[in-house]
Amino acid sequence: MSDRSPVLTEDHGPVRILKMDLPDKRNALVIELRDALVAAVQAAYDDRAVRAVILTGTGKNFCAGGDLEGLPTKDPLGTRARLGVSYGLVRMLASGSKPVIAAVNGNAFGAGLSLAMACDYVVGCAQTRFCTAFSKVGLMADLGLAWTLSRRLGQGELRRQLMCAPVIEGSDAARRGMVDLFVSEDGKLLDEAISIAGDFAAAPPVSVALTKSLLARGGSLDDVLSAELTSQCLLFSSADYEEGRRAFFERRAPDFEGY
Repeated sequence: MSDRSPVLTEDHGPVRILKMDLPDKRNALVIELRDALVAAVQAAYDDRAVRAVILTGTGKNFCAGGDLEGLPTKDPLGTRARLGVSYGLVRMLASGSKPVIAAVNGNAFGAGLSLAMACDYVVGCAQTRFCTAFSKVGLMADLGLAWTLSRRLGQGELRRQLMCAPVIEGSDAARRGMVDLFVSEDGKLLDEAISIAGDFAAAPPVSVALTKSLLARGGSLDDVLSAELTSQCLLFSSADYEEGRRAFFERRAPDFEGY
């Protein structure tokens, strides 16, 4: 591996684009890429100027999956330690403090699909191809995929994808609900993702962070109501609520600043 970071970073106003860029590995989630992603996502969350994040890939792959060559075999403790870091990355995407949009430029297989489905919004195109892939090598889905896909698919289709691992093309993925916005015009995927990310970036940051946390925890109705009660009481005391309230009565767009 070279000293060059496998994650390219580009800012568009309050939107930060993170591009997975390991073309020789088809952007597979090798340790180098995984650790760079963890650092890049955390840096975006820590930067107050960043209000939304786009995760995408370079070339023909979003992320081709896990690193089968590098995973330990017949070593449950080693496998557990290796996967634990990747699970931390998924938690950052799914329940972290800022909205993350997946711009799926190509193949998102196995762990790559897990990353895409952990994001808040998915933009796809004709080149987008999804496959759970795990069962093809005798494994079960990981990195939270059974949980994230269950929120997008009916139970029968969920089981078909997790167990049979069909390849789902972009337009079909949109029809099934795996893609939130399908971009039919070639070369416009990232432009559309930036536009959508801009909408998320304009939302009140503290409210967004607490909403993501609530959606990620799930649970019973009582669990949700309890979490809502705590978070909403905090928001009623926030500067963003004061700004939103003033803007409402002044009939103008609010200018949220966050923390």
